[in-house]
Amino acid sequence: MIVRILLVSLLAGLGTPVVFGQVPAPVAPPNTISAEATETLRVAPDLARLSFSVVTKDAIAETSFTENEVLTKDLLTNIGKLKMTGLKVTSQSYKMSKIDTVLNGVAALPGGNQPMKSDFKTVRTIIIVLKDIDADQLQANVGIIQKEAAKVGVTGDSAGISYNGFGNESQNNVRIAYGLQSGWDDHSKLVLAKVTKRALERAQLLADGAGLKVVEVVSITEPTATPAVNYIYGATDTSDDLVDGELVQKVKVRVTVRVSK
Repeated sequence: MIVRILLVSLLAGLGTPVVFGQVPAPVAPPNTISAEATETLRVAPDLARLSFSVVTKDAIAETSFTENEVLTKDLLTNIGKLKMTGLKVTSQSYKMSKIDTVLNGVAALPGGNQPMKSDFKTVRTIIIVLKDIDADQLQANVGIIQKEAAKVGVTGDSAGISYNGFGNESQNNVRIAYGLQSGWDDHSKLVLAKVTKRALERAQLLADGAGLKVVEVVSITEPTATPAVNYIYGATDTSDDLVDGELVQKVKVRVTVRVSK
């Protein structure tokens, strides 16, 4: 019997990430002033990456593996029939593990022992990459892929994580990451000069307020954002989330200037 442990949940719906391990702001060199400026970019995605897991469990290892092969073949056949342009499918290797679970409905025995049931769990991850310069069509294709996968019972991802306080099954979800084929550089370069100028002006204003004179620019950097971490799902790249159909990213520039009296 095939047991398909699969639930649906978009990455954007995982809840508010919990951020910890904040990186302290760098200490400015003596006789310097630092200032930052930011600009928010909103860009329509032209790439989507879906991660599905084909999951089967059986008391017999060979049966679990064989049923997984059949289910995987059904999924790939359904996807192949779509004949979408800009679609690429990658199948990762099978992973099998033995899992022990407490038999449902049986009370704990004296001494803390509980009757257990052993199964062999087989997982194979399927990565589907879609490309389309039409953002609306891209999102429509994502829905079509999910629908075809759901026809054979594959609707989620079952990646392992370091911590999950709610049990293994709650981590199953569809992982959908949107992005840009050419990356953010071509989009961010349009605002970098403007943001840099604004940071310099801010540093100048700070110097003026302190009665100091700006002598020279010491450094201009793009600070790295602190990663967001969700306790259940691990590290998340918030730039992969869609907001009103667009990717959102902040361009930040930090300027340090040397000052004198």
